[in-house]
Amino acid sequence: MEVYNISEIQPGSPAQGQLLPGDQIIGIGNQGTQGLTHMQANSLIKSAGNVLHLTIIRGPSQDFSHIKPTGPIKFSPWKSNQPNHY
Repeated sequence: MEVYNISEIQPGSPAQGQLLPGDQIIGIGNQGTQGLTHMQANSLIKSAGNVLHLTIIRGPSQDFSHIKPTGPIKFSPWKSNQPNHY
């Protein structure tokens, strides 16, 4: 599925207070975003006129990109009961 992630909201725009950074647009009007190029998605949004219906998946409520590990990250090897095939 093609999704378009919201990275920032223009202050004073109609989206302010409705969309949040991290939200994902999966539908524009009555069309899903699967297979749409960025230009096609942008065109659908601009041609919507005064009423725009978006289908979104609400993203995380906070931006965690600033969080950094305080020490080394340890990984345990993944074990499978299936035989290895090479």
